[in-house]
Parts: sequence; C-alpha cells; structure tokens
Amino acid sequence: MINKENLKKRGTREFIDEIENGMTQKERQKVNLLKKELNKLFAKSERIYLSSKKSKELFNTLFNSEPTEWAKETAFLNIITQIPEVMILQHREKGYFLILKENIQVPEYLREILAIEDVIIKHFELIKQFQLHNQIISSKNDEFIIQWVIIDTNKKYWTTLRNGVFEYGLGIIEDPLIIVSTPESTALDYFYQESTALRKLDIKGKRNLITTFEKIRERVFFTGNHPLGNDTNERLLIIGYQKKEKEREEEQKRKQLLKLKKIEKEKRRKQEIIEEREKDKKREKKERFYNRLVSHFEDLTGIYDEIKITDLKKKLPKGIQENYSEILNKNFVALIEEMIMNNDIRARIRGEYLTFIRGEANSKPNLKKER
Repeated sequence: MINKENLKKRGTREFIDEIENGMTQKERQKVNLLKKELNKLFAKSERIYLSSKKSKELFNTLFNSEPTEWAKETAFLNIITQIPEVMILQHREKGYFLILKENIQVPEYLREILAIEDVIIKHFELIKQFQLHNQIISSKNDEFIIQWVIIDTNKKYWTTLRNGVFEYGLGIIEDPLIIVSTPESTALDYFYQESTALRKLDIKGKRNLITTFEKIRERVFFTGNHPLGNDTNERLLIIGYQKKEKEREEEQKRKQLLKLKKIEKEKRRKQEIIEEREKDKKREKKERFYNRLVSHFEDLTGIYDEIKITDLKKKLPKGIQENYSEILNKNFVALIEEMIMNNDIRARIRGEYLTFIRGEANSKPNLKKER
C-alpha cells in the first residue's frame, strides 16, 4: 500500500513514479483516454479549467471508484505529468487551470534564462520573480550581501538584498557579509525548504550575521510550493505567463480607459451642442420678444407725444407685461433705456414720463433725463 507520507518525504515526481509502476495495463489505457479528452478540450481553448467536481467525475468514470480528496489530486497530477506538453498554470482550492506550454508567452529576458543550463541562476531568477510577483520581500532598509560557492561545480554566485530588492549574479562580489559553501544539491534542498539543509551549509562570517542569514532565509530564499514539485523551468514559465497576463490586463484596462475617455469626451461634446442650441433658442426667443416690444413702442409713437411710464406699461399686451422681466432679465425702465441706447426708439425719459422725439430719423436723441 502506498503511504501518503511518501509524497512529502520523496517529492511528487518520485511518488507518482511509484503509482505508475503499480498501474495495470488497463489503468494505463484509461489514463490515455483521459489524455485524449484533455487534448479535445485544448483544441477549443488555449487554457482550460477542471473543477474539483469535474475531476472527481473523471476519476469515477475511469477508475470506477469514489476517490478521497488526496487520492483524486494524486491521480490528477499523475495524469498531467504524463502529458509533457501540458502544465498546471494555477492551482485553486476547487480546481486547476491547465495550459499548453506552447501557448505560454514570457518576457524575452526570461526566455534567455530558461535557455541556459545553470540551475542555480534559474533558481535565483525564480526567487527574484517570485518575490516581485508576490511582493513579499520587506521594504525596510535591509542590506545583506552573500557570496555563494558551489564546491562540486566550482562556480561562484552572489546575491544582494538592499532596501527590499533582491539581485543576483555569477562570479565574485566584494565585501560579502557571509560566504556560503555547499554542493549544488544541498543548495537546492535549502532553497526548496528541506528542513535539514541549513545544517549542511558551510557558512563563514560573524555570528550575528549568520543569525541574520537564518532569519531572512524564509522571507527571501524560499519560494512557495507548486503542485508539480520543484521544476524550476515550469515555475519560471508560470511566473512569466502571469507577468504577460498582467501586462495584457493592464493594456486592456488602458484601452478601456481610453475608450471610456473617448465616450465621455463625445458625451461632453454632444452636451455642449445641446447647451449651445438651448442658448441659441433662448437668444432667438429673447430677440423675438424684444423686437415685438419695440414694435409696440413704435405704434405708441404715432399716438402719444409723452406718456407716463406706468401707463405705458399698461398699454402693452398682457403677455409682454407678464414675461418681459423673466425673458429679458431687466426691469421696465432699464428696457426703455436699452431701446433708446440702441436707437430702436426715439425718446427720452423725463422723470416718470417717456417723451417721444420727432424730427430727423438719424439724429441721436438726448439720453439724459431732464428734470
């Protein structure tokens, strides 16, 4: 019987190998059928989602049994690892996102790192990308310089942590605070949180600095667990994909914002047109009303030489009497003064009276009120 603890002790890949070795030919055929089903799904979409419920249904169909949550997940991982073109993009509590590796786009610099053979460099890049993606390095004023010496490959690396920013490189760095010497396998065990790895590292430096190194290791050098284990390339691919997706989302947001701004601008333009038309209507209404008022004054000119202003108002149509103040926004005396100023009527104001002037049509009337 397979012990569940083997998964924790030996790693997912080795545990799955054990499962595969114990599979019957009939079970392998069922797994192949499931692989074909996944391929059909990928023919419709570059990314697919298998919910916990769906994977359970598939498990029941293929193996004719009701799986435990752990057995279901193990069987699912077993299937995925047999399809080298497919990888788990994201693991959620209720299911998995799967993607074809050929559909993953990553930044160019990350593609160059993926192409090299140096697993330590890849892991340092994974640390950097993981920390940037998850923003979990403290922003406080840290400064820690480490020289790494990999004794079995005779390679040297350096890492720095300054003001919350992790950097790395190949070669020797000046004035490291500590020097860590270790075989490559032990370094990788340390990076992947192997509990006994720290004791296997040969660390040289002041005691307080070694203590600091032990304190920051979990915050900086460890990267989160992944359903498929410690495949650095796949994890870099995932982070690269997530970065590209974030860039794509930001670009979509930028385009959407521009679209909204354009819509808002067009909305404002239409509103300005409406407001301008309303102003034109009000202006035309005001002009018509004013001209109508002037016309009535001209009619009165032929009848009266002088008339009391209050009596003059009463001679006007009721519609003018009731609306002139609201439409023209002036009192009656101010309106008479405006008509005199505009030379629309020839008259002058004498106290409470309006005196009409007869004579040269083009002569300018005396606008001063006479006492």
